[in-house]
Amino acid sequence: MGLLRIPHQDGQEGFVLVHIAPLAQKGAAALDVKILATEGSAPFALTLKQNQIQKLKSKKAPCTDDEWEAILEVILLQQESDPDKAAAAEGIEVEAAVEEDVAVELIFKKSTSGITQRLGSLRLPHDEDQEIELFDWCGASISHSHSLTSTLQSAQAALRKEQSKSQKLAEQLEELIKAKGENEHSLLEKFALLLNEKKAKIRELQGGRGGDEGVEMPSRHKKEDSPVVDSKKAGASRRGKRKAETVEPEEMDVDADEEGREEEATRDTSDDQETEDEDGEDEEPVTAKKAGGRGGKAGPVDQDMDLDGEATESEDDGL
Repeated sequence: MGLLRIPHQDGQEGFVLVHIAPLAQKGAAALDVKILATEGSAPFALTLKQNQIQKLKSKKAPCTDDEWEAILEVILLQQESDPDKAAAAEGIEVEAAVEEDVAVELIFKKSTSGITQRLGSLRLPHDEDQEIELFDWCGASISHSHSLTSTLQSAQAALRKEQSKSQKLAEQLEELIKAKGENEHSLLEKFALLLNEKKAKIRELQGGRGGDEGVEMPSRHKKEDSPVVDSKKAGASRRGKRKAETVEPEEMDVDADEEGREEEATRDTSDDQETEDEDGEDEEPVTAKKAGGRGGKAGPVDQDMDLDGEATESEDDGL
């Protein structure tokens, strides 16, 4: 059972009271209801059947049959529990067009972007046989109002409880954020200290290595320079050997000439050396000294002296 207050059409003063009651029938549908209305003086009545509601929809209505059914359920029966049906009835307006002692028409329309479109209407003809029980209607309306008030209070209490929880959660979140910030700040400070200590240790290690390297560098340079000096010395010694080799043949030639002259001298004086073999032996060391003094070799001179000795002996035998 429901009671609606429908304003007059086009902003006229006054309103129409509409009372909706379900039909007392087995297997009745949700929209199988009896509608009574009054503008304050005459009764108007309509028995609505759910299988006939599509005929009440306007031909140019911008809604489907299901949407039209949902709109009637939400407005007439005040069933807003279904969110889909509530969304379909959103923005719907109902006005009452009264024809005195003839009929009351309930017009359903929707305004979109300033354009008003008619969805459908319910026509309640005048019926003198119907009794308007305003006292019962007022009692039912007050009872429904109390029920709605109780529901609202329960919803408000639940809302306040949820708000309190959300406030506590917000405070906890703020504390956590603050603690996180402090923790991050302390961690950054510790990290900065640790990083500075590591940098100081690295600098100390680099300083120690730099000192060691400074001491070792001269020895490395010396080791690298020594092969150059040795190569220079080796080059000089090789050059001296080459010079000595070029000088030795000249000295050998001079010694050979002197030996030839000495041989001629010994032949000329062979007569005087018949009894002086020892003197010939004394001359051999002299020639050896000369050869050794100039060329440093006495081998060829000794051979020549042996030949001369043999020659003197043969001459002595002949004599």
